[in-house]
Amino acid sequence: MSPLACPLPRLLASALLYLSLLLHAPGTLATTLQQLIDEERLSVELVVETPPPLYARSPIIIAVEVATPRWFSRGTRIRDFRVPGAVLRPVSSFADNQTQRRDGEDWSMQRWRYRLFVQEPGAVTLPDLRVAIAVNGGESGNVEGEVTLPGRSLSIELPPGVEGIEPWVTASSLTIEESWEGELEEYQPGDAVTRIRRYRIGDAPAMVLASTPTPEVPGLSLYQAPPQVQDSENRGRLQGLREERLVITFEQPGAYELPGLVYHWRNSSSGDVQRISIPPHSFTVVGAAPVDAPSPADSRHWPAPRILVAAGAALLLGIALYGLRNSGPIRWLREGLGKQRQRRQMRLNYRSAARQQDSARCLDLLYRRLAEQSREPELGAYLHGESAATTALEALLSHAWGHSSTAPTIGEYATLWQAINCGADQRHEAARLSLNPGAADIGPCPEQGGPT
Repeated sequence: MSPLACPLPRLLASALLYLSLLLHAPGTLATTLQQLIDEERLSVELVVETPPPLYARSPIIIAVEVATPRWFSRGTRIRDFRVPGAVLRPVSSFADNQTQRRDGEDWSMQRWRYRLFVQEPGAVTLPDLRVAIAVNGGESGNVEGEVTLPGRSLSIELPPGVEGIEPWVTASSLTIEESWEGELEEYQPGDAVTRIRRYRIGDAPAMVLASTPTPEVPGLSLYQAPPQVQDSENRGRLQGLREERLVITFEQPGAYELPGLVYHWRNSSSGDVQRISIPPHSFTVVGAAPVDAPSPADSRHWPAPRILVAAGAALLLGIALYGLRNSGPIRWLREGLGKQRQRRQMRLNYRSAARQQDSARCLDLLYRRLAEQSREPELGAYLHGESAATTALEALLSHAWGHSSTAPTIGEYATLWQAINCGADQRHEAARLSLNPGAADIGPCPEQGGPT
């Protein structure tokens, strides 16, 4: 039959049917993500994969799942978010891509997964999550934008077996190793030693490990360096590494003991609570032998008048010094002696830290010395124009902040101390000093005079 013989009603019916299909074809006219969601051509969900009960300090897996029957033109991304009172770590730096079968159609899915470690039991609220999405919307082209998933509350419980103990953590494994740098058979005031504790935790980030408290021991100067924290992934298994350094400087003779450590960890596989113990550590610091005081028997040989005269002279001298305690020369002498003792102790501490390659401790002491002199509070600005000191500072900062495993040389440590400790008129002379790297001797400025 010729097309001209086709009845007109049939042609009109075919045209109307085609127009109806064009207007109602799913995904062809959608221009926003919300339209795709309303047409059930896009789904965005927040899923808690870990079954209840959810325990404190145990990994809770949460995931954001984005799926479409078409394809992702530029993928998806979760905007950064934080959960108060919890440590949050992504399982991977990339989304997990999958294909699902839904109602006879193949859907493309991207899943972003996170490990959540809530520190204390109770209610915790996940914040609203902003999900950036770019998908193909059919004939309307790519559809891009953000979808906000509303936050939700999680109920966190205390796992059995950890009631009343601290510190504790949940992990698949935990080891703690303690070592010492700078140990000697005999210590004297001014010597220093560094305690190093290395933690290795399985299936948990290093941030969940509690910091070792810094003890207070009279006669010892204790400095806790910033911890070095690092996480690594191996075939989907997370391992956390934490290193703590405590610098102990001996100030006075005597016998000392640093407390040990007791740490509990709950095995995430078996639920058993295990204990790690490190015993206390003792030191003996030997000082100069005390001067023997005269015995009562010796005092009998002193004639009584001489004793009275000596006592009177001492009393008059004490009264005179007390009356002059705030005078200019006496105050200048007292303050000068005090500053010299402090400067000498700081130099000894710096020398000990340099020998142990403790760049963080050396950096702290350099800033303290700079502050005492009321100089420019920025090391880089103060050392501007001194190439040797600037190079040494770059090496110190890189090692102190963990960007380099190579510590500065003893000469570089000494160069920095001389540059900060010496006045401007003494730097040229200090720069000509020759240092013995084996001796690691960081001394005072040449021809250093009275108090500054």
